Amino acid sequence: MKEKVYNHYVPQFLMRNFSDNGNSIGQYIKNSRSYIKDASIKKICGANYLYGKTSELEDILCDLERLWAKSIKKICIKEKLLLNKEEKKLIYSFITVSDARTYDMATQQEKSFNEIIKNDVRYAHLAKIEEFKSIDENRVKIKLNRPNLIPIKYALDIVDSIYTTTVLALIINRTSIPFITSDCPVAKYNYLLLDSFCGYGWEQKGLLAFVSVSSKCMLALIDKNTYKINSLNPNRIILHDDESVTELNKLMALQANNFLLFNNSLEKDYLDLISKDKLKDINLDFSHLCIAYCHIKSVKNKINLPFLKLKKEGK
Repeated sequence: MKEKVYNHYVPQFLMRNFSDNGNSIGQYIKNSRSYIKDASIKKICGANYLYGKTSELEDILCDLERLWAKSIKKICIKEKLLLNKEEKKLIYSFITVSDARTYDMATQQEKSFNEIIKNDVRYAHLAKIEEFKSIDENRVKIKLNRPNLIPIKYALDIVDSIYTTTVLALIINRTSIPFITSDCPVAKYNYLLLDSFCGYGWEQKGLLAFVSVSSKCMLALIDKNTYKINSLNPNRIILHDDESVTELNKLMALQANNFLLFNNSLEKDYLDLISKDKLKDINLDFSHLCIAYCHIKSVKNKINLPFLKLKKEGK
């Protein structure tokens, strides 16, 4: 078996859905505002040995990708969610795993583990435990061989739970502005927690999750007990206004870690526009209390989504 060194954390099939030529995709680097019209799909959104030195986890993801690609291709062609229960759960797993497998998630996981270890040493110093006396907490560092393993396992396990509490909807873009994606292709959002220091988890009340699967199609998971969908068909939302598409693209840009991805013809001026807002998030420091604070990045910026309305009981 050929060794798989470079592990894509955004599937190549997904990036090709945005490509005008099947080989390259537009890339916008947020920090430097650099614009690349034709970035090689094979060479971006990956890292060496991200899923470990053996190919076991990568092989599992590749098998899943073949199934996901088939279902998503059907959705994009038909522009309808013509799915049986098994296919629908497969799409749920695509969304949850796409959130869990990224390089950004790997970094956050490793940071959380190190925060816990440092906190243990900090507590041991305060408790004057002799064995820890010579250990400097600032020099304690661990490296995880497969930092995404726990999030991916959780992402697969959580599907049955959120399947019963959320609606899977297809958002269809009828404007001239294409949907974008990024190196963090799933944007979770929660109107109920905008002012809370909590991050956005899959099982929290008020969950919203969006993932673009092409320039014209976006999948959404919507907490059906919190939101009313302003559409004749609650599983199919058609957008005709540029403002709604731009708000969703802003959400994607805020969620992105380093860069945005888009079809090769989208202009730099538009990407500058949707990237000008800085991420608002609430991150607290509890180190003086000997508490390890593990936080998943969450968008707290106000995003206007007129196709959704908070139910009275949701409020």
